Amino acid sequence: MGPFYLAPSGQPNDELEFFLKHELQLPNDVEVNRMDIKMSGYSHHFILYNFTSTGAANNVPHGLRTEALHQDIGLFAAVQEATDLDLPEGTAFTWADNLVLDFNSHYINYSAGQVYQSEAYINVYTQPVGTAAQEMQASLLANTDIFIPNNGDMVTFTQTINYNLGEVYLWGVMGHTHKYGEGYKVYKRVNGQQGDLIYDASCAQGIPGCVSPFFDYQHIPMRYFEPLKPVQMNFANGLIHEASWINDGPTPLTFGPTYDDEMMVLILMYTLDSTGVVIADAGELPRPSPVSVSVQPNPLSDGALFAFSEPMENAAFKLYDAAGSLRAAVDGIQGREWYFERGGLPDGIYFYDLKEESGNRARGKLILNPDNKGSRPDCILDRQKRSTISCK
Repeated sequence: MGPFYLAPSGQPNDELEFFLKHELQLPNDVEVNRMDIKMSGYSHHFILYNFTSTGAANNVPHGLRTEALHQDIGLFAAVQEATDLDLPEGTAFTWADNLVLDFNSHYINYSAGQVYQSEAYINVYTQPVGTAAQEMQASLLANTDIFIPNNGDMVTFTQTINYNLGEVYLWGVMGHTHKYGEGYKVYKRVNGQQGDLIYDASCAQGIPGCVSPFFDYQHIPMRYFEPLKPVQMNFANGLIHEASWINDGPTPLTFGPTYDDEMMVLILMYTLDSTGVVIADAGELPRPSPVSVSVQPNPLSDGALFAFSEPMENAAFKLYDAAGSLRAAVDGIQGREWYFERGGLPDGIYFYDLKEESGNRARGKLILNPDNKGSRPDCILDRQKRSTISCK
């Protein structure tokens, strides 16, 4: 999808969200057991919809468009960064020969001086119909009834998911907010009451109970349940999702699609039965996932301390400028903390990529600014107010 071009930060069209109808014209029905989605760190999300009626698809024009124009729409995938959706063996999506897809790509240009070329790629792996034992389902559930005042206080909204589906088997769970997001959690709902916490976006791989929770709205993790997690979905049982924000910006916020709005969106991937689903041995390595990271200070003048939610093992650090050129590289990073030395890098906005040999990675933005004076930090953070309360 693309390319399309974003103006430098602070100018009109420095953020764009496009939709693109794509008529597959398949020779026959197929099953899709893997979707490898490629996009850059500037991307806010990529969503793969499908039209569920021919009439709805025919009413949408060809070419890039800024309006969703969605009626009779379904979901196949939603991700916030480059993701390889390799479905469990025995499961697959079914794509009919007359299927019409709708791509949705949302990019933000953080560079103050460079035009950015935005694009997304998806590699689709297929198999004959009838190969999979279970059809994978996907749902995008949005709580649009949110209001977040700009008073700097924590605001939390919850919503109950209790569709009458019977027993479902969860494979993937992911939350989604915009820049003022401070957390996203999902609980089981049992007999009308909040039950176990099954997803925490502040933890690596979305697995609750991490030692150093940190919420990064730009890289919210997907949690994969392997084996699949059974959940009863009816009037009294299901899920409760919860999102929190601290709005210290210029205006109150409501639900909306742009970077200057806020969102509360839950993505679920599941099957309606688990028979025939084969899960890798529990002793195998977990799938690569984002690592939560805190960087203090940022903006920085001389350097910054990286603190990781999980210990890094032989990680490689790469730093790119706004034009995409590699400006620094460090190998062999270990442990929960690492100090970045600025050296002779000029002022500006940079993007880092920290990746372990296992594939686990952390990505984010660094702002190099001479006005932010200070030495190596050793600080305790107040997450309620987004500020440092003590340093030594």
